[in-house]
Amino acid sequence: MRRQFIYVALASALLCPSARANWVETNPFGGMVHALAVAGTNLLAGTEGGGVVLFTNSGSSWTAVNSGLTSMNVDALAVAGTNLFAGTGGGVFLSTDNGTRWAQVWTGSGVRAFAVSDTNLFVGGEVWGVYLATTSGTRWRVVDTGFPSRDVGFNVNALAVSGGYLVAGTNEARVWRRWMPEMLNSVDPSASTVPREFQLLQNYPNPFNPSTTIRYELPKSSEVRLNVFDILGREVSVLVNERRDAGVHEVKCDAVGLASGVYFYRLVAGSFVQTCKMVLIR
Repeated sequence: MRRQFIYVALASALLCPSARANWVETNPFGGMVHALAVAGTNLLAGTEGGGVVLFTNSGSSWTAVNSGLTSMNVDALAVAGTNLFAGTGGGVFLSTDNGTRWAQVWTGSGVRAFAVSDTNLFVGGEVWGVYLATTSGTRWRVVDTGFPSRDVGFNVNALAVSGGYLVAGTNEARVWRRWMPEMLNSVDPSASTVPREFQLLQNYPNPFNPSTTIRYELPKSSEVRLNVFDILGREVSVLVNERRDAGVHEVKCDAVGLASGVYFYRLVAGSFVQTCKMVLIR
């Protein structure tokens, strides 16, 4: 079993001279450490069961920064400009303030790895392969053509950008690569990529004011109903009520006439039903 500590080697005047060339154990904070990321002058750790913690004073102080984070198992962290991403067992979360507040931007499960290239975010995980999004956390689409079927338990555990390729390390002791410009320049997914499963994604931005975008994915043509409800379960808006083709769809939700608070949006597509929460802040 891995020890539940972080060791740091810092050539810094903050450590005594005799310790500068050695590994020094920091104060334990609980939870196995699965990921580390540097955001400006901050070091953050993704943990198992403890969410994200902020590292200060050269390791003498750890502070949990989990507001809005609904999954405490964090296996991947990535920094893209002022945006910080956390990959969890319950999807991808975005923070624009060094982890002070988090918002879910993707509802897939089992996120294992990130890679950032310019304004592009690649996400690898359990079974579903690799997704591509912008570094603002929008426009998600699958880019796993050529990978084995998800039915064989294919997991992407590590990602890196090298020489124009996206390189993926998998649980089958293999390394895969794909020419990155081909993925970035492909036709919009709503016209060319058919999702493998029904999915309702987290709205973005969230919290929002005055409008937000909701994305959903259909693996086949379906009668779709997308409704918004208040916290008492009363329907306040019908965003979609018609048959839609297979593909990735987006709809804008305007909060005209609605008060601040928690709302729920529900997708019904055939026998598939999924509900997500969103927050309106005036």
